[in-house]
Amino acid sequence: MEVFAELGRRVFDSDLANYRTDLELNTRRVACLGSARRRRELLREHCAFLFISLLDALVLSDERARDDVLRDVEVRGVEQGDASLAAGRGAILLGCLQTHSGFGLRHPRLAHWKFGVVRHQSATDGYPLGWAEKTYGENVDFVPTTSAGVERLFACLKARGCVAVQNDFSYPQTIGLPGTLFGRPVLVSRSLVKLILRTRAPVLPVNVVRLEPFASRRIRVEIHPPLPLDDLTESKEDQRIAALRLSVATECLIRRYPVQWTHWTLLEYRWREAEAAFAKRAEAFLPCLDASGEK
Repeated sequence: MEVFAELGRRVFDSDLANYRTDLELNTRRVACLGSARRRRELLREHCAFLFISLLDALVLSDERARDDVLRDVEVRGVEQGDASLAAGRGAILLGCLQTHSGFGLRHPRLAHWKFGVVRHQSATDGYPLGWAEKTYGENVDFVPTTSAGVERLFACLKARGCVAVQNDFSYPQTIGLPGTLFGRPVLVSRSLVKLILRTRAPVLPVNVVRLEPFASRRIRVEIHPPLPLDDLTESKEDQRIAALRLSVATECLIRRYPVQWTHWTLLEYRWREAEAAFAKRAEAFLPCLDASGEK
């Protein structure tokens, strides 16, 4: 009970306090995606999604509540991951911050997969000790944002496991390659690109989303076919091309369910973050693509 009381305080002090800010900033952005006719509907849907999502951490931490919810979670595309893992190179699941990823990583249909997940220390600040393990389960290994953490991700893939990453944000110390998000430059983790090109692990985009009406609390995990990356080498030029493809795939995931993306708040930051890097090296990036979008 003490653990749940602490989680409740965390939800109230942090998540609920941030709800007003997220609602104001996120809805301003998400409403820009639609026509004037769709604006009010988009705002209402995003508000409902944010509110329903507030208790995800508590639900996933409570065994009985978690089991009740997971029974109704639909999973599509498991065969995509099984086929990739059978090839012996592991698999990389590329997602974005929509509905809590724990509903996918903790799902019984994925219990035979082993996951490596990057988690910065700041992501667990304020939560009770052992909260992440209780929420995600024993098949998830959380690795730090260090060189040692990257080595553990390589080991995970070598052991035919999965690396789950969310490519719609970056940590402040991340060394980035140029990508694009909603028409403007952003940075994509160079470590992620190198991990993909060096291991040749297939990259499968993933959505974890709520089904409407949101109040029904039905959730679906969608595992999509692998991205086309086998034509690329580890050269610097191909690293830049891979970063562009990853960022385009990430935007596609967001656009499938735009009202469910929780990082509209940080989009402006991502754009500003990349401005300086692009201004200095733009001439090196532009020749990567010709008019047809190929090398």
